[in-house]
Amino acid sequence: MAGTALVGYFKRSVVRFARLAMLALLLFSALPAQAQWTALAAPGQATRNVAGEPTVLAIAKNARILAVGRRQSKSVAFYNPDTAALLGSTSLPKEPVDIVLSDDGSTAFALHESSGIKIAVIDTATRAITNTWSIAGDPVGMAINGV
Repeated sequence: MAGTALVGYFKRSVVRFARLAMLALLLFSALPAQAQWTALAAPGQATRNVAGEPTVLAIAKNARILAVGRRQSKSVAFYNPDTAALLGSTSLPKEPVDIVLSDDGSTAFALHESSGIKIAVIDTATRAITNTWSIAGDPVGMAINGV
């Protein structure tokens, strides 16, 4: 049993490290000073240095919303990727392991570990948790299709 838990922990750690490395490449390469936003020439193209140790991110397919998981504050922050405006954030019991957004950007799903594995369903307009689902197994990521 302990070996299985150790393997699960190792898998989650490797996935988190890979995601964090990718996030660092995307967010922190060639950025100006911390907490500044630089709008580029074309709408929808900008860079931002995100504080609070980002762990995961998601962007909606058909909406202008970006969700960033933050380790230190154990939260999900929502941004407008065109204006850099912080739309708000939602606190979780533990840091998010993964985040996905519905195609229209109205709902975020945040995978976290809190007394077991849970998915918090977040209304992105109000940033309120509308539901929490407990799930079995040892997931390290999520994907949704057409929600």
